[in-house]
Amino acid sequence: SIASGSRASSSRADFSSSSSSSSSSSSSSSSSSSSSAPPLDDRAAFKYCLDLVRAHDYENYLCTLALPTRARHVALALRAFNVETANALGAASEPHLASMRLQFWRDALPAIHAGDASKHRHPVAVALSRVLPAGGARAKRWLNSIVDARMKDAASDGAPPLGIAYLEAYAHDTNGSLLYAIMDLAGGVRDAETDHACAHLGKAIGVANLLRGTHAHSKQRRRCVLYTGPHTTAFAW
Repeated sequence: SIASGSRASSSRADFSSSSSSSSSSSSSSSSSSSSSAPPLDDRAAFKYCLDLVRAHDYENYLCTLALPTRARHVALALRAFNVETANALGAASEPHLASMRLQFWRDALPAIHAGDASKHRHPVAVALSRVLPAGGARAKRWLNSIVDARMKDAASDGAPPLGIAYLEAYAHDTNGSLLYAIMDLAGGVRDAETDHACAHLGKAIGVANLLRGTHAHSKQRRRCVLYTGPHTTAFAW
């Protein structure tokens, strides 16, 4: 559900001065990390987030580079989390495998919100634990909303959305929740007008990403048919 883009030749982010690219893949499971592995360096964790967002969400990667340093760290960690959970659906060959990957994130979130990702040692989990307010109720709600919505999608076994209302709810719970988190945690913006704009923009982004993913979904033999009435179809493929 996230558009891919070509990788940039270099990064302007201050924490990405290392010339080597992260060798980790977003499709690798954190649960396979050895218990004897050394603690993940914060700089390496944020470098992983930057590379992941640059590879899978290029437009937002470019926009994120324009943010102030502290906000950039927060936004990249949040967008990397979004990529990880979205890729769990697209990369898994079976629905139960996607559910397992998403369950990892559901289990990791309490430790992340407490500021301790030492048990999970996933680069994105480490980065999030450094930038999220410890135990922040708003952050907990938004990140859990993203995971829960995608777990429901995985459980549907590739079935088309039940209708426009269902699709809008999914887009709000994923893209909308991500925008809420970025505006609040990276920008310090908390007001009803901003939340209202994020809700509508999140729905629009979700529908647009679904349309942009038509080619990828067709390779996975996934079809989407949305009905607006008994005799009319909004769009289908």
